[in-house]
Amino acid sequence: MYRIDRLPLYLAVLAVEMVEMSFVSHFAIGNSLPDLGIICTVFFGLFFGSRIGIETGAAFGLIRDVMGHGFFGANMLIMAGLGFIAGMLSDKVYREHPITQGLFVFITVIVIAHGKSGTAVYSAFAAPLVFFLLTHIFETREISWIEYGGDD
Repeated sequence: MYRIDRLPLYLAVLAVEMVEMSFVSHFAIGNSLPDLGIICTVFFGLFFGSRIGIETGAAFGLIRDVMGHGFFGANMLIMAGLGFIAGMLSDKVYREHPITQGLFVFITVIVIAHGKSGTAVYSAFAAPLVFFLLTHIFETREISWIEYGGDD
């Protein structure tokens, strides 16, 4: 497992949502936009475990709920579930490979976005770049369970 502090995590969530709300619409291809919230939730779930995945997903979902995207609480529940599933699968997938990252995000967006294939393909192609950037921002390194002390 990797280790992360909560303050940088929540600052990253806010920064990603601000970028998604302000800049991502300029990169639209037709009606398709990459879903950075899902990509980042999958990243934090895969690299930091299910607890961090749940927290990240809940934070992204809460921001989307506050912004009025659907029934209040639904986004938070769905995104937290996504973070949990990504965290549970973190030991079962090769998370460092770009094809695995893109495929995982593609399947997730297809399921969550109810078949919007353009958004899923765009998110799948954007996922390796976002994973690369987040990996270098958070300087992920493997630590032993003795040093880590649990899934805090």
